[in-house]
Formats: sequence, C-alpha cells, structure tokens
Amino acid sequence: MENPILFQWNIRNLCHLRGINTQRKLADITGADKNLVNDIWNQRQRSVSIKTLGKICVALDCTPNDVLKFTMAVPVKEFSSE
Repeated sequence: MENPILFQWNIRNLCHLRGINTQRKLADITGADKNLVNDIWNQRQRSVSIKTLGKICVALDCTPNDVLKFTMAVPVKEFSSE
C-alpha cells in the first residue's frame, strides 16, 4: 500500500510576509475565486489547478514549494519484543 502524500498550505505566512493581510486582497491579486481562496486560507482545499497555483505563485513572488509543505504519511509499524 502506498503512503499518502500530505500537504499543508503556507498561504497565511506568505501573505503576511508580503503585506497581504486579507483573503479578499489575495483573491483580487490572483483573480482566484473568493471561496477557493477561503478554503486554501483555512486548510480545507485539497486540490488546485496548476493554473491557479501559478497565479498564487506569481502574486506572492514564490514557488510551489513555498506555497505547499509536503510530508509523507508513514504508517506506524508494530514492534516485537525480544
């Protein structure tokens, strides 16, 4: 079984560093739907188009690696006592 890839959005931090303090301002700058921006902002959005990701990266002058933090979910293995 494959380990799922988990990610978290780093939007709030990036926006704060760039003086973008509201979701509305980010939506206006990127041209993205306000509901989509809200879901990303609140860690609810699980997928996004490459086009939208590109708009976010251009608006925040960053790369996708700055916007998303990836981790691999590693299952806990049972340990046997010897």
